[in-house]
Amino acid sequence: MNTLNTNGLISNKNIYIIMLFSNIFLPNIGNKRIYSGIIILFLNILYCINLKYKVSYEEKILVKVFIFQIIFYNFTLLLNNNITSIFEVFKVYINILIPLLSFHVGRAVILENKNDKVNIFKSIKYILILEIIAGVSVISNLNINNILIKLYSSFEKYSQFSNGGIRRAVGTIGNPNNYGSVIAILSLLLLNYYFEYENKNNIFKKLFIIIMQGLTLFCIILSQSKTALIIYFLLFFYIILKIGKKNKLLIIFTVIILFILYNILKNSLLINIINSYFDINDNKTFGGRTYIWGEYLNLYRNSNLIHKIFGFGENYILNYDTSVDNNYLAQLISFGIFGLSIYVGKYIILFLLNKKNSFTAMINIIIIGMMIIDFTSANNQLMNIEFYLLLGLFYSINSNNEYLL
Repeated sequence: MNTLNTNGLISNKNIYIIMLFSNIFLPNIGNKRIYSGIIILFLNILYCINLKYKVSYEEKILVKVFIFQIIFYNFTLLLNNNITSIFEVFKVYINILIPLLSFHVGRAVILENKNDKVNIFKSIKYILILEIIAGVSVISNLNINNILIKLYSSFEKYSQFSNGGIRRAVGTIGNPNNYGSVIAILSLLLLNYYFEYENKNNIFKKLFIIIMQGLTLFCIILSQSKTALIIYFLLFFYIILKIGKKNKLLIIFTVIILFILYNILKNSLLINIINSYFDINDNKTFGGRTYIWGEYLNLYRNSNLIHKIFGFGENYILNYDTSVDNNYLAQLISFGIFGLSIYVGKYIILFLLNKKNSFTAMINIIIIGMMIIDFTSANNQLMNIEFYLLLGLFYSINSNNEYLL
């Protein structure tokens, strides 16, 4: 069976589903994000070989933004003498192009009927279930958890016990903050989908998804990630405001599940983790991050005009003593106010390209989630492959919603 149709777009939805699963569940031997990037690059080469390959309007806009970003970033590398090898230039291309190509993989998927869309969300549901099982292993089975940490993370770092003698859950994502953030966003996408688009009379499906919300919150607590908790509740209230009036059952079910979850946790070993979320001194400093951010901001304020506009170059932070743990600040230091504007502008453009259509909320959930993740993380864009895969798909659904919803 051909994976490409006559328009140069993916016709086999299984290719997309396999890509989504492989990106999340490939073992972290070397760097699984690089493996995913290579697969995505290969898929895009297949599109380009097809003579009738087409590019969507959203992609045309994003391509211009990403090309400008590449040119500017390479300019800053030259300006700050950061190009020590061809690898430095290649890394800039990879970090910027892979998200764009991931978006295209999602955008190019053709969902021919409603069942195709249902199967996509079933896949997201199965991914979430597997991640919840992986997360719970930190308290249910340490042998399984040891295997998961060795396959997907740093055993030396995350095999250590923290609050209440419990490890931080990392799932198959490999990092507790990223793990908590990914499952928060996936669970809320399912919540929004099942309450707004699925069979309105299927109470059991909705009850199942609400139970999944409780389990997701449980795993977020196990990850001990405050960022993930902020993402979850902020986006949850966004969904409540959007569809709560039409689905009072959503609010009733959620309150019941949260009440049960609280009563289970308050008498368990996890109470120390829960209490840590309300540590005023720790919250004021974002887990000690504000001191580090202050150092970098002072560095920026005391720099010359050239560095203020164009930054110190990407390698500067890598050679600094402390991690910045804030992608916006990392952009400011590395590429100056100009580079930060390009980076934030990319999110603004994604919002503007989001037509007010049936899947608008799905797209907003992902974009807002990514923006919050950037606030306490300085990971490169390869960490967002799954989000760009989903964004592209949801833009595709938005463009063809007349027969998909």
